[in-house]
Amino acid sequence: MVRPLVSVITVCYNAERYLAGAMTSVLEQTYPEIEYVVVDGGSTDGTLEIVRSFEPRFGGRLSWTSQPDEGIYDAMNAGIARASGRIVGILNADDEYLPEAVSRAVEAFAATPTPGAVFGDAEVIDGDGVTLRIERAQIPVPGRMPARMPMCHQSLFVARDVYERLGAYDTRYRILADYDFVLRMLDAGVELAYVPVALARFRLGGVCSADVAASTAERERIRVAHGANAFAERAKRMRHAVNRFVYAVLTRRTASSGTTPKR
Repeated sequence: MVRPLVSVITVCYNAERYLAGAMTSVLEQTYPEIEYVVVDGGSTDGTLEIVRSFEPRFGGRLSWTSQPDEGIYDAMNAGIARASGRIVGILNADDEYLPEAVSRAVEAFAATPTPGAVFGDAEVIDGDGVTLRIERAQIPVPGRMPARMPMCHQSLFVARDVYERLGAYDTRYRILADYDFVLRMLDAGVELAYVPVALARFRLGGVCSADVAASTAERERIRVAHGANAFAERAKRMRHAVNRFVYAVLTRRTASSGTTPKR
């Protein structure tokens, strides 16, 4: 059986703290037919030294570029343009694949009648790599828009021809263009297959979790663009903002009194 080539893309910028872990996780995949594309945004720390140190270990399967970009999704689009695999996975510089991730994705593609993408669960880890929980993917329901990104982006593998047909990531969205892309796949009737195991380790601390207000506002824009009611989405965002404010006030009060807030 001919094994399909899988392109794994990592975009990075001043990522020296965690990049070696991400690259090692690609290197240690049990699936042999992988090309690795690293797109650097012009790092000024030790990122490029790390990339260069891995080149011999990949035996010609690693290519990389370093130049300024217009943000993370612009860099992902550049990586997709460089990729030649039939299947494309995107792994952030501070995340990691689990050892069987690519082989499980390829198996799921082979078992799906008309595969467009496959996805799995993810381990959520902290800054030290300690597993906090398993993030179960949400299986999309036909005709119903998922309220948020239904899976961790790192556990999603997409057929290259889907990117060619639908286009890559919409760079008007700076935080949640992956959510928009998944909605575009669902709108187009792309078949998504679920792998009921964790495929990646997702590290907390990205832009989405760091700037909740901005990500919530962008999620509203995306949902409205895909047909959600604008007034209902605005009311939902305002309600969430009020809830966050009230929780922050209660947390400060309980912290000052030495008690623990109820959850």
